[in-house]
Amino acid sequence: MIKRTIFHIDINAFFPSVEVIYQPQLANQPFAVGKELRGVICSANYVARTKGVKAGIPCFKAKQLCPNLILIPPHFDLYNQYHQAFVHLLRSRFSNLIEVASIDECYLDVSRMLTAKLTPTILAKQIQDTIQRELCLGVSIGISYNRFLAKMGSNYRKPMGLTVINSEEDIKKLLWTLPIEKFYMIGPATAKILHTHDIHSIGDFAQASPELIKTLLNKNYLWYLHNIWGWDNTGVNTAVLPNKDISTTYLFLEDTNNYEVIIDKLRDLCSEIVSRTTDLAATFQTIVLKVRTTDFKWLSKSRTLAIPINTFSDLYFHIAELYESNYEGLKIRSVSVGIKKIIYTLVDKEVNTTDELVKQINHKFGKDVVFTGDMLPNGKKV
Repeated sequence: MIKRTIFHIDINAFFPSVEVIYQPQLANQPFAVGKELRGVICSANYVARTKGVKAGIPCFKAKQLCPNLILIPPHFDLYNQYHQAFVHLLRSRFSNLIEVASIDECYLDVSRMLTAKLTPTILAKQIQDTIQRELCLGVSIGISYNRFLAKMGSNYRKPMGLTVINSEEDIKKLLWTLPIEKFYMIGPATAKILHTHDIHSIGDFAQASPELIKTLLNKNYLWYLHNIWGWDNTGVNTAVLPNKDISTTYLFLEDTNNYEVIIDKLRDLCSEIVSRTTDLAATFQTIVLKVRTTDFKWLSKSRTLAIPINTFSDLYFHIAELYESNYEGLKIRSVSVGIKKIIYTLVDKEVNTTDELVKQINHKFGKDVVFTGDMLPNGKKV
């Protein structure tokens, strides 16, 4: 039986890296991709990150953290072109078992490519060198037997990192010392709860009692325990859309009810949404328009279509109609376009059942600490 080997490949500082290709003078200067001072940072280069600039913070705050920060407007069409080239290169030259996770990352199943001479690390280095040479982009690669650990591996060392996590020993050595915020899928709110119970590192989490984890995380606790001990057994999905829904927002420099200004921006947002779904063989059936009024209240209208769509013209037609029917003439601060009910194709994958997860957890901790709803405390089925 072939041993499964999965790479998680993450493009380092993707948007800034593309900008540097066309503006090489930016390479050693602190800069970020963002929309004017009233917008938010999309991505920052590593120079700016050392000053505390990161994605998601307001541009004005980023300028406070780094006064000499250069703001570059985003070029989503260009990023999408590089995304497509990135995916095409991996699929055509290395493995067609590829799962696109977002515009700058993917999973690659390379199990059948490996030989005694072509080891995972040698192949990963070949991929890094090829992408750097042909696309001028640096990538970090995590290597493991499952998706979760591969993702943790690519995040472990950036830029141009290459990290193997293939055993419980690797998990303890590489991951346990990391702060709990580095645990993939644990956000700030959950991390805050864990800190109040003296769970400050991933190792603290792994060694905490399952009863405590269950109390703190409720129904999600099995997923976290399952992954931190390396029990995930899912394969690569070859056509998975990374999000259950996708949206994008624009904040105007000043409040406006100017029809031409707003409709032009809606056109840009629709174009961005469609560019982000390109190459994922996806259609969507629900569209969402949100506007934020001058008193900071969000208003929302959505429309579920009888037939799924996937083109810019269709999306823009319905979004413009929603705006004209509901908000034309209203003075607004910002506007958002989103899509939901995204339809895509899944391939079969191995998934551990709840009973199997419970069995693994109880085996690890040497007692019946976890039960499913149809079990008695002595572990017997009802």
